[in-house]
Formats: sequence, C-alpha cells, structure tokens
Amino acid sequence: MKSASPWSLVPTRPLAHGLFTLALAAVASLGGVACGDQGDSDTAGGEPDEAAIMGGARDSAHPAAGLLMAGEPKAGDSSPPTCGGTLVAPNVVLTAAHCMGQTLSAFYLGQGVPITIFDERTKALKSMRRFAVREVMVFPSFEVARAFRPDGSIDSGYVCGREIIDVALVRLDKPVTDVTPVPLGDAPSVGAACEVVGYSTHKDPARDFETTHERRVAHRRVREAAPYRLFSDSLDGATRQGDSGGGLFCDGRIVGVLSCTPKWNPGASATYDDHARFDVVRGWVDFQIGRWK
Repeated sequence: MKSASPWSLVPTRPLAHGLFTLALAAVASLGGVACGDQGDSDTAGGEPDEAAIMGGARDSAHPAAGLLMAGEPKAGDSSPPTCGGTLVAPNVVLTAAHCMGQTLSAFYLGQGVPITIFDERTKALKSMRRFAVREVMVFPSFEVARAFRPDGSIDSGYVCGREIIDVALVRLDKPVTDVTPVPLGDAPSVGAACEVVGYSTHKDPARDFETTHERRVAHRRVREAAPYRLFSDSLDGATRQGDSGGGLFCDGRIVGVLSCTPKWNPGASATYDDHARFDVVRGWVDFQIGRWK
C-alpha cells in the first residue's frame, strides 16, 4: 500500500486556451518572444542548421525530450504543440505547471517532421510515438487558476513571479521502455553552458513559411540563479509559443523547465529565458516518481 503524500496535491482543471513552444530564433529577428502568448549552430548531437534565420539545430541528442498535446488531433488542425516535456522516469514527464491550463491527452516522443500552417499536425505526430496521459500533478504552491485571465490568456504577473514554482509532473498510462530518462541535476553555476530543446516555430530560409513539430536544440548560458528560478541568455536561438515546460539541460542533466520569455517581461533582453528550478522541488519529484512506480 502506498504511503500518504506529505504534499498537498493540487487538482487541475481545463481552461479555454492553450500554451507555449521552443522556436529557435536568431536574436536579430526576435524583438520579443512569447511562451504561449494568446494575442498576437552546432550543438551536441545536433546537425548544423542551413543558415537558419531563427537559429538552433535539429536535435538528435535528447531522445527523452518530447511534446505534450491537449485533446486529439483534428482534420485541418495545424496548431503548435501545447507544451514541451522531458521523460525523467519511465512513466513520468517533467513540465511546467502552467501547461495544465488544458487537459493534456498525450506525450509524444520522436524527432518529428517540420510542418507549416498549411499542414495538419497529424502529419508530424504520425511519425512519433504516442503515450497517453494518465494523470497530472502540479506542485502544491502553484495555483493554475491564477495563471490565466478570464479570457484565457496567460497572467504573466503571476506565472513569472520570482517566487512562483512553475513545475508539474505528468504520469503516462504505460512506461517508455526503450528511451533512457534524463537524470535530475542540481542548479548550475552562473556562466554554465546549457541547452534547451523543443518542437516549436523555426524559420528555414529554404521554405516560405515557418515550421513546427520538429525537435530542435539551442545553446543557452546561465546568467543568474535565483532561489526558485534560473535565468539564461541565448547563444544561438530563442524559445517561442509551445516550448514552455521544455527542459534546460546542463551536462546531460535536467536542471529546470521553461516558464517565461521576454514578451512577458517587457524591457528584458530579447534573448532572455526564465526557467523554474528543478532542484528546489527535488524531494517532491522523487516522492511522486516513487508513488507512481
């Protein structure tokens, strides 16, 4: 029999709109980026991109990084992924708490294929492996309802707060048996070289339109380690709508999940990202992983 949890587990509820993705964008083209805005190089294991305007590279070094989707794909649907996530146990995915604004249905693993707004996302998802979501757990102090305004848009004043722990876990219906989960790491030092991975918008100069649903990687450098947050600067790419919840990887370990980007923080550098620290909730994560075995 499982022991009772020492954590007050917070239930989640569906809300009106979806959220965020990792677009690997060149700094000069950004101006401002958004994790789930409702309005408007070479890398380890990655292939150098062909003079991509948005930067980054196709990724082959992070097979445990995947995408989370709300609902089931429908004919004509070309919308970006709901969020990113990382396999941290055979049946557990680490992501951002604000990704629980919709009822998640599945976690997908695989390289994916680039699709445009004229393609149905089923074209990409068919090339990936689907794992149904069984349940989700939000870190107890995070209030999902406060993360959204009445119109369904993100309330950055809450989500981007320095004392907000924007972390959640997703339990899969069955374990992934042939992909090694990413080890959990401690907070990196300032100046550490790290990577972000996601499936969101990328601009290939050989195409007329931006593409999504292909796993890509970009380099980051840690600029600050706050008590509950890690802040990183872009070296060759930037995040975009749909990348929230994707991992920040340092030395092969996951140390944070993407929470906010500059469009939520006016006046910030266009290359700046805000990640929820993992190490401050390590005990809770370990407890849930053990509980879900």
